[in-house]
Amino acid sequence: MEKLIQSCKKAINWCLKYQSEDGSFVMPEKCLDSLYKFPAAFEVNGYHKAAVKTLNWLEHSTLQENGDIHFDNQKVIFDWHKKFYLYTNSWIAIGAQRAGQFSFAKKLMSYIHSFQNTETGAFRSRKLEEQQDDLCDSTITGNCGIASLFTGNYRQAIRAAESLYTLYQQQDHGPIYYTSMDLHGKKWVDVPNLHSEYFRLDQRENNQLYWYVGISAVLLLQCYSITSNRNFMDCALGNLTYLAGCQSDVLRSFASGKYAYALALAYKHTGKLQYREKALDYCKWLIEIQLKDGSWDNNDNSLQWYLKWDLTAEMAYWMREIHAIV
Repeated sequence: MEKLIQSCKKAINWCLKYQSEDGSFVMPEKCLDSLYKFPAAFEVNGYHKAAVKTLNWLEHSTLQENGDIHFDNQKVIFDWHKKFYLYTNSWIAIGAQRAGQFSFAKKLMSYIHSFQNTETGAFRSRKLEEQQDDLCDSTITGNCGIASLFTGNYRQAIRAAESLYTLYQQQDHGPIYYTSMDLHGKKWVDVPNLHSEYFRLDQRENNQLYWYVGISAVLLLQCYSITSNRNFMDCALGNLTYLAGCQSDVLRSFASGKYAYALALAYKHTGKLQYREKALDYCKWLIEIQLKDGSWDNNDNSLQWYLKWDLTAEMAYWMREIHAIV
């Protein structure tokens, strides 16, 4: 366990190299997809002052009147973040609440909740002004549901979990898992050829975006803990069973941090050691491949700078959370 803590410290110290005294960050181009996980990662790792400085700067520099956040010229660079609009917002809301920046968190959540589908409880994937099909997906719904839990908006969180349960019930329990639903909660199967990985997982393929199913399991388990709704537990464990049936890279992928955290939560609620062992095995892998400077990168060290920042903060966050549970 000591190696895990030291790994997290190295990662956080790497992130802090880019922070200025006023809480801003020295970066090649201003974008939220570089540092949106920093406040939450700083806070859970015990760097409260760094988290607050970052949040104060973000509130001053990016908060809009409607509760959205973006810099003057742009919000994000990464294509996935453009298509799944609230992901950066929800992480910053979580970080703000955990750091005690309640006013900032409340303003962020007011905007986030405007995306919640009143019929299904799911959260819309795209920016409201750009909605064409009102699609909702499991990542945005899961993370916005988690942000709702942290901010005490239990009703919205439970509604989000209910929508994920409905989506799970529509899966045929074969190799393909569809991760989006339409306006009425029906699973969306008209997946485009371009970026099909954004809308479905396939157990027969490597390099899947495992977080879609992992974050769903996280929200369901957390909502089970406050409702004792067995449907949430059964659905979460079903999601974990699906991921366990994926290719061998499922616990050797940066896309699986949320899966590993869900495994830790499953251990907490079931007491089954298999979940704990898998979660810790993932952390062990992360420690083994961490770079000497404390960051993480892909195999050939070619990640775009903002994705490297994103990745390093997220892995430090999930590892610390897993450590706290197991």
